Amino acid sequence: MLQVAGFRGFAAAAALAAGNCTQEAGGGARPPSPAATLPAAERPAAAPVPRPNLVLLTIDTLRADHLSCYGHFRKTSPFIDALAAESLLFERCYATIPHTTPSHASILTGVLPLEHGITQNTWLATSEQKRAAALVTTPQLQSYAQILKKHGWATGGFVSAATAARVTGLAAGFDAWSEPEADRRPGRETLDDAKAWLAGTADRPFFLWIHLFDVHGPHKKDDPWEAYAADFPEDDAQREELARRGIKAAFEGRGGGQIRPIRFNVRYDASIRFTDDLVAELVAALRATGAWERTTFVLTSDHGEGLGEHDAIGHELTWGEQLRVPLIVRAPGRAGERLPQVMSGIDVLPTAVHLTPGLPHEELHAQASGRSATADAFEELPVFSIAPREREFAVTLPRWKLVRRVEGGDALYDLADDPHELHDVKDEQPRIAAALAAQLEASLAEQERRRDWLRAGGVEPERSREAEQRHREMLRALGYVEER
Repeated sequence: MLQVAGFRGFAAAAALAAGNCTQEAGGGARPPSPAATLPAAERPAAAPVPRPNLVLLTIDTLRADHLSCYGHFRKTSPFIDALAAESLLFERCYATIPHTTPSHASILTGVLPLEHGITQNTWLATSEQKRAAALVTTPQLQSYAQILKKHGWATGGFVSAATAARVTGLAAGFDAWSEPEADRRPGRETLDDAKAWLAGTADRPFFLWIHLFDVHGPHKKDDPWEAYAADFPEDDAQREELARRGIKAAFEGRGGGQIRPIRFNVRYDASIRFTDDLVAELVAALRATGAWERTTFVLTSDHGEGLGEHDAIGHELTWGEQLRVPLIVRAPGRAGERLPQVMSGIDVLPTAVHLTPGLPHEELHAQASGRSATADAFEELPVFSIAPREREFAVTLPRWKLVRRVEGGDALYDLADDPHELHDVKDEQPRIAAALAAQLEASLAEQERRRDWLRAGGVEPERSREAEQRHREMLRALGYVEER
């Protein structure tokens, strides 16, 4: 039976409590060790347990179903596949929003976009709009980097595009920070900066965030992906794959002219294959420092990408291909497993923290709407997503998905029979559509209340007029700024 779920944080509290309760096998008390029977002054000092490291790798614009470990028909990700085999692979993780800045803010805080207040990448002129476009931290709303820094972790952030630059507020809590001088930079440069930082942090536990942008278009000639272009031809196998997904051979683009999706798909896959090499290099660097065995490694994305589905190229809507992202978590001591539960980008760090004894969790849990998807008490609740540029909202369950388009009404999709979201069944399933519409309304009201609390007494990121103008020019170069 469908129910209107309440505050996700209450479920999170139960999940955290369940995840932290342990019991000795057999239910009996453990007998005291020989050392415990000695006088306190004569007992040997316990060796300090090294605190764990956390690595968050976000590959911008990477949709889950184009990785071969998620079932793609071509071998795009051999190293990631091998990593996934020894990790927890979450099959159905959905981004909160198909935009880079707000989605990363949600990942780093465990909070939905309407709660932290960032709903776009653009950097507009008025003070009110600037505040709405940057992550503003408060005592109630912190980046996990801020939390770990307070507890003694070294923190380093290394990003590859202007949509994640310091001026967005995403650098909060990072001692070391590196970003491109232009609108974007190759992942190789970002990775080199991160590796140099890693070499100097061997004596401290660390939190490392690396953001790679090579999968994000446009994919130009002579870019690194071309080294793998021959492995991803425009052949009959590719055409059959596009037809299976309901993608036309060609359609008219927004600005006129014909769009050929096959071209976008093959270049996209080649760029993933190149990025797979960077992931392998990063893991090799972690192994070389001796940190790998005490490191939880998280690979995910901020959003997916339309590659011709629904006559769309890009990411600004709530279609599944633009929201479904990979989530692979390699945690020391955990065997590889595929997990089918529906979850959100706000669940990423709560899940990683739950899987990693020794990481601080109280402050993250106190603010997060997200919960650990591996906790015993985890319950699949509707996943909320938003695409504010087109004024869309969506709630996704294991079988059903409701999309509300402010200028087009509601649509309901049966994901079991229609995974590509091609057929609206709202008229055939009015009760389910009404229940999910009620859930959507309740979620919107709850997010508004939480935003008022989370944003109280906020501290805006430092910025200057020159930095703001420079950032705006970078966003324009990436195609995110619209003149008004």
